[in-house]
Amino acid sequence: MAAKKGVTAQEPFTLEQLIAARDTLHLPPRATWAQVERSFKRLMKRYHPDRATTPDEASAFHLKAQKLIEARELLARFREDVPMPLTDAGYFEAYPEERWKYTVGAAPSRERGGR
Repeated sequence: MAAKKGVTAQEPFTLEQLIAARDTLHLPPRATWAQVERSFKRLMKRYHPDRATTPDEASAFHLKAQKLIEARELLARFREDVPMPLTDAGYFEAYPEERWKYTVGAAPSRERGGR
């Protein structure tokens, strides 16, 4: 497959870099992209250089913001590279309550003792 104009091949990243990105954004081992975005936005609000009250704090916040941006970019690349599980197993992992519709015929009712 030909590369798109203006797009260069990116170096692969290591597992250690992936874990560091996850830790930088305070994410659990399994996270959705929505969780990545929420965490990124929350941390960027907290560490945005404009929020600093001293020059030293501004410098530290600038470095932290850079690390947050780099972590999000790495996770975005990972999201692009990893296949989505477009199977019944992948679907039921994402939506476990839907398994009822396919195995029993209807979702459990709270009145009938379901959760």
